[in-house]
Amino acid sequence: MKLLYFANMRLPTEKAHGIQIMKMLEAFSEHSETRARLIVPRRINKIKKDPFEYYGVARNFTVTRLPTIDLLFLPFWKTLWFFVESIGFAKMVFWYALFHRGMIPYTRDFIIVAYLSFLPGPFFYEIHMLPERIRWWHSIVFRRCSGLVVISRGLKQALFSAGVPEEKILVAPDAADIGMFNISLSKEESRRTLHLSPDKTIVLYTGHLYGWKGAQVLADAARELGNDVLVYIVGGTEDDIRAFRSRNAGVENLVVTGHRPHGEMPIWLKAADLLVLPTSGKEKIGREYTSPMKLFEYMASGTPIIASDVPSIREVLTDDDAVFFAPDDREILARAIKTNIAKPDALRNLAAHALQKANQYTWKVRATRILSFLGTRRTTEMVYKDDGRRFVGHIFTKTDFARGTMAGGAIALLGIPILKNIGFFEVSFVETHRTSILFLWLVALPAFAVGWLYIASRLSARWPAVFEVSKYGLIGSLNTVLSAGIFNFLILVTGIAKGFVVDIFFVIAFAITITHSFFWNKFWTFKAHDTNNGKMEYVKFLTVTTVTSIINVFLLHIIVNTLGAPAGIVPKVWANIAFATLIPVSFLGNFFGYKIFVFTHRSR
Repeated sequence: MKLLYFANMRLPTEKAHGIQIMKMLEAFSEHSETRARLIVPRRINKIKKDPFEYYGVARNFTVTRLPTIDLLFLPFWKTLWFFVESIGFAKMVFWYALFHRGMIPYTRDFIIVAYLSFLPGPFFYEIHMLPERIRWWHSIVFRRCSGLVVISRGLKQALFSAGVPEEKILVAPDAADIGMFNISLSKEESRRTLHLSPDKTIVLYTGHLYGWKGAQVLADAARELGNDVLVYIVGGTEDDIRAFRSRNAGVENLVVTGHRPHGEMPIWLKAADLLVLPTSGKEKIGREYTSPMKLFEYMASGTPIIASDVPSIREVLTDDDAVFFAPDDREILARAIKTNIAKPDALRNLAAHALQKANQYTWKVRATRILSFLGTRRTTEMVYKDDGRRFVGHIFTKTDFARGTMAGGAIALLGIPILKNIGFFEVSFVETHRTSILFLWLVALPAFAVGWLYIASRLSARWPAVFEVSKYGLIGSLNTVLSAGIFNFLILVTGIAKGFVVDIFFVIAFAITITHSFFWNKFWTFKAHDTNNGKMEYVKFLTVTTVTSIINVFLLHIIVNTLGAPAGIVPKVWANIAFATLIPVSFLGNFFGYKIFVFTHRSR
């Protein structure tokens, strides 16, 4: 399996999602059948260290950086610059994914997955939080996803309530590197390493200082613990740390260390007597949705845990693993800390049980479950109803892009003689801006051709024939313009626009375009790659096209020569009007003839 993991992040970053993403890429790539690539924006970053060294992960996957508009270094309008950067990167992701159709896109970012939803084929979205209200546009994106990976049962329930089928959702809680936290240092050695007090009780929280994380409740509880208990807060962004220190300046037994390298965390956890997970129950993200990495790191450290009694934490921990306290209450938290510090044996038993359970929550276990889910949910380009599966549409490939561009460009180029013959360039406005209009014509038509083919590939999930008909229509347009270009070229050089000579011009144009049409329709429109029947197919193709063309020649002769040009319409223009009116006859007659009688052995 080839995996494209798109992440709109600074790399490296001091934030926890950077650890999670890099560890998951490493774990994905440990599976021999998986090749993973991380795609991130090229951002201005004060952290210059190599990301593999920064996170301590193996170089078993690649990192690609895409250009983006990064103005987030400016001290103002941060929200606006983040929106600009996010949209810019999402657009780059769209085109990158379009040209890497053999790989499966995977992301944690909603804006990115919204752009990916415009592409055919499988893609997956890992969800760590949801908005307070799931809107209609979220529902559309969720329906388009091949699968949703969520970190808690609370998220799964919210999605299920919003109409997402249960089988489309995998619950995969976060994880930890168990080996990293299984260090040989004792508590005393760890404290000496970090220059911590050897004889005081240390209560520790690691992580960010967002309100729903509950760190402030722990800081408030510190006031009631006395100076024999030191409360350490390790982590946070620079702005949050500054505000947190200011808010708690008078608490003597509270130490706010600020951000520390993730590689130090095993030593900090080993040095503590008690690890606190004070998640708030006031917001859904903490109460129901979160699956904090620190929880699994706490479990892997072998140090006792005291945690908020909220559903999200209860998904992982039980009363056999940790001490629980009512969330958002500093007095209850302080009392729980004091009571349990006096029960070291009970705490050791809880910690041992949590350590044993931690083996279920490794990055490798998580990656294995997700890859199995991706393999199960992955759809193919065509799924046929006759074997009981659902048709999910045609994949828009690089070949479709290239041939659509080529056909659109040829139509634009060959259309110029036609425009000249019907007097388009003699219109005053067009004559004045001829160069600009020609340039726009030559650029716009290829873009329109590719755009329409892409839309048709999406619509084919509901109407399977749309994509095939659209390709045929594009090739039919090219053949029509090629034939009309030759037809008009002959009129232009001879000056003859009526009589039986015009019928001869039509036959000449037909003879030149017939072989061109055969190969385009055989190998692209109907994908009849079996060349063993090539001669017979060509004979049938020629027969169907000839019959249709004879009908067209007869009707053209009636319109041009029998009916004749009405008063006020010059013969050149009337000849082209006649030519245009016969396009539906050719289009429908040839399409059904080719599909039913010629290209009957489609490649699947």
